Formats: sequence, structure tokens, C-alpha cells
Amino acid sequence: MNAAMVAKHFPGILPATPDLRVYHGYLEVQDAAQQARWFWVRIETSKQGSMHDAKLSSDSELSKMLGMLDPHVLKARLGDSPDMHAYLVELRELVERILRQDAAPAKPAPRMYATLLAELDQLGWNALLDLHPTLTSLRLRATDGAQRTHVLEVDLPAAYPDKPPVFTADLPEPLVLEWQPGWGIKHALEAFHVAVARYQDL
Repeated sequence: MNAAMVAKHFPGILPATPDLRVYHGYLEVQDAAQQARWFWVRIETSKQGSMHDAKLSSDSELSKMLGMLDPHVLKARLGDSPDMHAYLVELRELVERILRQDAAPAKPAPRMYATLLAELDQLGWNALLDLHPTLTSLRLRATDGAQRTHVLEVDLPAAYPDKPPVFTADLPEPLVLEWQPGWGIKHALEAFHVAVARYQDL
């Protein structure tokens, strides 16, 4: 039954010995974008067929990924599997979790939050149209002489203010802001006002 389950759910992995103690082949996993990826593995159980002391070999990429885990935790998680099928299920889940973590965006540092809130206090919250719940993006308003409202969209990197934001604006031409050391959101909005003024007569 165990061999049949392995063949059904892991068709890329085949028995390498008649006694079914060794399996090898390609483990298929889903990455964070739900794209299939394959990693070569070889699993050898003990003579008694126990998974507790099973030896896992893999290609260099997977070995590097698994090396990010605590070896004792890895051995315990896999070694508790009752059979080869359960072992492969556990291994697949571990690999997919690593792939999801690698793909996760960097979390902004507390300094970034503090800096942004202080800048908005200085700028005036009336200039703010919208603020993403994670504080990673915001929309600011600028009003021209004809009382038309223009919107500056700001995407903040996790390393802000050490790294500059990315700006998008509803202007006839792309907005180019030459970010200067020591600048903040207030300086960007002031530069945006200057850019808006250039199109006053349009």
C-alpha cells in the first residue's frame, strides 16, 4: 500500500532497490507563485525499513535550502514519518514553506514606521489622501492654481528612508524626482508641486 501511495502522489520518485528501501527521483513542489518546481532526492531507510534513521540526499539547490533549517528539527520532523509516503509528504511541505518564506516581501523596519509618521505629522495629514494599512504606500494630494487636485502615489521600500521611494503621478509626462540625501515625504511633495505648476496652462 505504501509503495502504491508513493507512485500515486509522487510519480517522479521511484524505488531504486527491489526491497523498496531506497527511493530516488524528482520531488515536485509548488512555489509561492503556484509554479511547479522539481528537486532531485534520494532516500534510504534502515534495514528494518524505519524512517527514523533514513538518509536523505538531494541536489545542491535543495541541500542549500534545507541547510537553512535546524538539522535536529529537520531530522525529527522527517524521522517521525511512519512510512516513505508520509516522509515525502512532510519533505514536500517543508520545501514549499521555505519557498513561500523566500518569496515573502521584506517587512519594513520599525524605524521606517516612525520616520513616516513623523514626516506626515510635519507635512500635515490634510495632504494625505490614502495610506495603506501596512504603511508601505500612500497617496498625497497637490492642488494647482485652478483648484484641480493632482495625486502623487508613493511606494515605500522596507529600508526607507535609507532607500528612496518610488513615485507615480497623474501628469502629462513621467515624474522624475532626483532624491537627495536627507529628503523625506515633505520634500517629495514640494517637488511635485513644482512639477504640477509646469502644466498649469494645460
